[in-house]
Amino acid sequence: MSTRQVAMCSVQLLYALLASVTFAEREPPLRAIVWGPGLRGDFTLPVRYIFIKIQNKNGNSLPEVSPSDLFVEFRDASSGSIKQFQADLLRTAEGNTSFLYRYRPHNSYPGNIVFNVFYKRQRLASETINGPIYSEECDCPSGTQRWLMDQARCPPISPQILTDLKPFPIIRPEYNRKVRVAICTDQQVMQTFYDLPYSVSVCNYIIKQNRIYRKCMGEYVGFTMFVDAILTSLVRKVKLPDVDFIVNLGDYPLAKQDEQRYSPQIPILSWCGSEDTRDVVMPTYELVEASVHMMRRVALDIFSVQDRTSHPFESRLPSAFWRGRDSREERLQLVKLSQNEPHLLNASITNFFFFRDQMSKFGGKTPHVSFFNFFQHKYQVNVDGTVAAYRLPFLLAGGSTVFKTHPTPFYEHFYHLLEENVNFIGVRPDLSDLMDKIRFCLNNEKHCAQVARNGRQLVNDHLLPHLIYCYYVQLLLEFATRIEGPVEVPDGMKHVDHRQDSNCNCFSVARSSNHYRPLNRTSYRKEL
Repeated sequence: MSTRQVAMCSVQLLYALLASVTFAEREPPLRAIVWGPGLRGDFTLPVRYIFIKIQNKNGNSLPEVSPSDLFVEFRDASSGSIKQFQADLLRTAEGNTSFLYRYRPHNSYPGNIVFNVFYKRQRLASETINGPIYSEECDCPSGTQRWLMDQARCPPISPQILTDLKPFPIIRPEYNRKVRVAICTDQQVMQTFYDLPYSVSVCNYIIKQNRIYRKCMGEYVGFTMFVDAILTSLVRKVKLPDVDFIVNLGDYPLAKQDEQRYSPQIPILSWCGSEDTRDVVMPTYELVEASVHMMRRVALDIFSVQDRTSHPFESRLPSAFWRGRDSREERLQLVKLSQNEPHLLNASITNFFFFRDQMSKFGGKTPHVSFFNFFQHKYQVNVDGTVAAYRLPFLLAGGSTVFKTHPTPFYEHFYHLLEENVNFIGVRPDLSDLMDKIRFCLNNEKHCAQVARNGRQLVNDHLLPHLIYCYYVQLLLEFATRIEGPVEVPDGMKHVDHRQDSNCNCFSVARSSNHYRPLNRTSYRKEL
């Protein structure tokens, strides 16, 4: 072959290579499907999140995609400059080709930004997020209807809210003030109104024109930090109605079903409900903190659990696991069962408080185990403590089968969604059938693995951060529809201030052009 022929072949080969590169860019062999609230610029959350699923061009999932081969970026839609956020790329429960990208904007951006997903430098997806994009500290509340329907896209109101508020068709703010004055001035009233004297701490919260006020009673009021956190985060995002309510800061429900000392009964918002109380349940402080302070002071949240437990069910140890305090006698029974059959159940007490005289009998106090390491085992045990064990959402998210005492007198805001043998395995409250249930799962692994997947799916469908925000807003709105009479802020109430981003100028605009108008019963119903 002559030199000229060799040269022409080289040129033709170069053209072919360039054409193949161009074709690859035009028709990538892979694609990324992206969705989630993090793609909606007008929906502000402390941490925004986007789901990513990698597929081939025919829409079929791949065997595995390494996170190190994925690259995600934000660019200004106008200038093309890169925008920096505090961010994580996490695995999800969907398998080795599904990921979650979460980011916390520390500053606000007035314009549009473009979200790009690359796999080995090949762009698989590009989505424009319409601005402005506000940081968590921006005080830019939207109208209630717009927030519920267009921004948060909340599901219909939870049946649990309607059930809890059914005994309270009419709520008059003056009742709260009478109780507040009585409790504050007379310890005997505290003893008679509640069955737990000296251990009760409650706060009267008032939201008036989207400003928060509170007055607390009781010795231990530190848990106001959780109520303050969710309420201040909410009023920066949505214009709430004027509302006056009592919050129980402790774990134990307070409003006894047969309580007749006050008529009509006064609704009390609590983290936990029970079958013999009328407390109105709200998402627990565990879920609040995981939603508001994710990627800051909290390491344990729904997403971090799924990322750290993305290994297959089949690769986990064929045994059950439990760690916790001695806050219920049945937990000691759990340890005894473990002592008898350690190959099936690994259970120990990490801190003795109620049964210190029995420490040696039950092996003493054992070292703390990282929650993420629980899921080295196929099965998790959930036993009530003083009240419901608030770790249940995180246990369900971890991809192991959860054995839960059932029935139980205590419940959280989502328990009505749980189905025995669908997303958890029920065991008797006295644990008498626990070991048999563990053996059943060992012999029916396929069934119990599906229960584990169902439990995780329930969390993703109902307990993600944006849905916790929805629950709180819908609870306060429904509560407000039952209030008769004006909501006023009496003397002595503390104004709950909150951080604001000084770079946000939306607040002054809203003040001048969209003056706050509190919702009443009629206007709220129209907005819904």
